[in-house]
Amino acid sequence: MALVEVRQVSKQFQQGETVIPVLRDLSFGVEAGDTVAIVGQSGCGKSTSGNLDTATGGKVMNLLFDAVTQRGMSLILVTHDMQLASRCKKRQPLVQGQLQTLRSKLLRLCRMRVSKCYQR
Repeated sequence: MALVEVRQVSKQFQQGETVIPVLRDLSFGVEAGDTVAIVGQSGCGKSTSGNLDTATGGKVMNLLFDAVTQRGMSLILVTHDMQLASRCKKRQPLVQGQLQTLRSKLLRLCRMRVSKCYQR
């Protein structure tokens, strides 16, 4: 059983008559001692939590990862920085507000290929 479980979290905003989905049925679990990065391009559904200069940001991240290792803590990191995300054991891509699994990636590729066939 996961130490932290997130189940079916959704978030949307309304802009006039338009509903803008940001997160759609976000679900995942984090085991004790895990480091998980949720990564995605700007505008895909993750939010910015603040900006630090590079040197200070690096020191803060080193402290966080050291604490995870030394204390058996868990860490969920939300970032667009793939180099930083590579320090985590697991990386979960976030695309248009949904975490991508291997199955969802394959389905998306299949839909793209079928769509291209119909366009010919």
